[in-house]
Amino acid sequence: MKSATWIAVLLVICLAVWLVSGGEVVTAATEPPAPQQADAPASSAPVRVEVLHSAAQSITRNVIIQGQVEARRVVRLKAETSGRVKELPIARGSRVGSGTLLVALELNEREAQRQQAEAQVRQYEYELKAAETLKQKGLQADTRLMELRAQLAAARASLASSVQDIAHTRISAPIDGILDQRPLEVGDFLDRGDAVATLVDDSEVKVTAMVPQNHLPSLHLGQAASARLLDGRELQGQLSYIATEAESGSRSYRVEVSVANPEHQRLIGMSATLQLPVASVRAHLLSPALLSLNSRNQLVIKAVDARQQVAEYPVSIVRTAEDGVWLSGLPDEVDVISTGQGFVSAGDPIEPVAVTTLTSQGG
Repeated sequence: MKSATWIAVLLVICLAVWLVSGGEVVTAATEPPAPQQADAPASSAPVRVEVLHSAAQSITRNVIIQGQVEARRVVRLKAETSGRVKELPIARGSRVGSGTLLVALELNEREAQRQQAEAQVRQYEYELKAAETLKQKGLQADTRLMELRAQLAAARASLASSVQDIAHTRISAPIDGILDQRPLEVGDFLDRGDAVATLVDDSEVKVTAMVPQNHLPSLHLGQAASARLLDGRELQGQLSYIATEAESGSRSYRVEVSVANPEHQRLIGMSATLQLPVASVRAHLLSPALLSLNSRNQLVIKAVDARQQVAEYPVSIVRTAEDGVWLSGLPDEVDVISTGQGFVSAGDPIEPVAVTTLTSQGG
């Protein structure tokens, strides 16, 4: 009973205090939420970068392929008659002119056969003449004349064959060149068709290579071309041959570049890097250190656009040089970010400084 009385008294006191203060009871459930503060704006301060001004130049795009140097002509001589080697007047490796005697065979009975053939020709000529005189007098039949004419023709053919066989015992150079191979010695017996000598014409050489089919439409006969040898020498020539049919395995086409060799340099058989110009393009010569990759793994150059922001230009390597790489895909005039490109991305505001005109940037 006393507990209930004290509780009632306490409630009355609390109510009296609340009425006197005129306040209201605030609880966590009724307290309004604190106002949200707006996010602070991101920092938009431009990044200071160094730029280089680059102007495009017209350069030639080359197809670069590996090839080799071959002789302009290689002539392989074979025996056209049989016989024993009598004379080898020219040493292997010597330079010879057209008509120079290379090999002489023994005549043996050939001269006697020629004389016999000449005698038969004279005999049949005399008999035919006598028969024609008799024919005019009506004393000779037409069949005899036809027989004698056939015999005379056969004798003349035999004489020509004998003369030709004697000529074949002396094998001469058909062209100017080097006596490169001669697998003979004095006393060797040659049969018809045996190898006698190999002549190499080195007054002009040709650089040969296989060109991929996608580059074929850009090539034309007579266009200038160059080749670099392993020792650094440069050869200049003209495209003289393009194959009509592709090689079955690689689907590439054989090409030949003719190169004059008036000094007869020893070039045949050497490896060569052939450069065939296929197009003229506008390109910038820049340091490869300025290249980077974008999110699509494309090669790009970072530059300044008209809004003073970072612009990324996908580029292609046209060709390399000792002082940099030639790149296509950039505007003709462009300010390339040379320092700080690793700290900015496309669209970032930048403050370009130290602008320099770039004529041949290689570092």
